[in-house]
Amino acid sequence: MTNRPSTRILIQRLSHKDENVRLRAAMELGTCEDPEAAAVLVARLGTEADPAVKEMITWAAVQHADRVMDALRVQLYSAHGPVRAQAAHVLSKIGGETVVRPIIPVIADDDPQVAVKAYRAAASTGSAEVVPALLARLGQGDATVRDALTDALIALSEWTVEPLVAALADPDPIVRIHVADTLSDLGTPEADLAIPVLAEHLADPEPDVRLAMLCALSSLDPERTTGLLEELAAGDDLELSYVAGRLLRRR
Repeated sequence: MTNRPSTRILIQRLSHKDENVRLRAAMELGTCEDPEAAAVLVARLGTEADPAVKEMITWAAVQHADRVMDALRVQLYSAHGPVRAQAAHVLSKIGGETVVRPIIPVIADDDPQVAVKAYRAAASTGSAEVVPALLARLGQGDATVRDALTDALIALSEWTVEPLVAALADPDPIVRIHVADTLSDLGTPEADLAIPVLAEHLADPEPDVRLAMLCALSSLDPERTTGLLEELAAGDDLELSYVAGRLLRRR
């Protein structure tokens, strides 16, 4: 039976030209008890080019969760977006209450890749403390960023439904649309609380907002929304009438 390589040798192998050697070294470092491994793993995340090896290093760093937190906090404030994004990614794998304080400031990061990773990390906390920071990002970014925020808000729906309903009154139409889309994805019964407010906003001055409200209603309790859709299908708003009719035929 061969002895396990020392931590120092495994650390050296993280720089080996063969990605298979690096991957094996990362796996071994993830299962060792040597505290020296933690800082090296986090540092290596910033230089590793191979996606499979990087993911293994991420896994290894998570195994040293208590020891890597300080190094990850430093990386969250790096001047380089990819470094911040990778740190947030590792935090999303660690999850739990220990991630709450480090990740809240990063939720507002202007870099789209960092924001997406931060939203996922926030969702992984399972904590109400991150919700205000997430809600403040409604309507921000491109479709990918908004979808990631929607996923995070749904994951934390225990605390997000009521503030989302309140946000339907936001003065920014992009925010109102994003909220409606999020409630639509959340669906019934979790978002049924929003039905009366969504119905009120069917008279929104913005056509795209009206459509978003209609689509959200179609995802909620059929017993409470079918009548609304039937009224719209028979109404004077040609666009809403057409869409409502199609939505009814899908039921």
